[in-house]
Amino acid sequence: MTASRRSKPLTPVGRVLIWFMIVFLALVGLLVGGFAINAGLDGRSALANGPFGTFAPTDRGCGKYDCTWIGDFVSHDGTITRTGTKLLDGVDVSRTEPMPAEIADVGLRDDAGGSVAYTKDHSWGTSLVGGVLFLVLAGLTMPVLLIRMVRRHQRQTQPRDSNLYS
Repeated sequence: MTASRRSKPLTPVGRVLIWFMIVFLALVGLLVGGFAINAGLDGRSALANGPFGTFAPTDRGCGKYDCTWIGDFVSHDGTITRTGTKLLDGVDVSRTEPMPAEIADVGLRDDAGGSVAYTKDHSWGTSLVGGVLFLVLAGLTMPVLLIRMVRRHQRQTQPRDSNLYS
């Protein structure tokens, strides 16, 4: 008969760290997935229901890898005008790309965070699907797998027969 390999039981600090990691993964998955889903739904709403007009870039806002145009939006009928509007486009903007004079047929979304315009080639579905996948994988699947791993480890560290130690 072969002896089964026993794992060492987790220390209290190890248990706390593992449960902290599980909660952290779940929260990050929920937050990042939720923000991506919200961004996709905002783009869809602007392209489906928002007012359409013309966007005139005045500046560019650059992150670490790419840039977005910032400028003025004027609706086709001239009733809605927004300055400082960020344009989300289907094409990445580089730091050296020349500023276009005007971009036609963009949809506007106004909310408390400011105005955002979307071109018709903006892929809102990518944000939506990516957010759902991130939510499911990082927010739900990974924590469940970690919980199962902890429980399996606890079962392996507990004695199987109470007569072993008598």
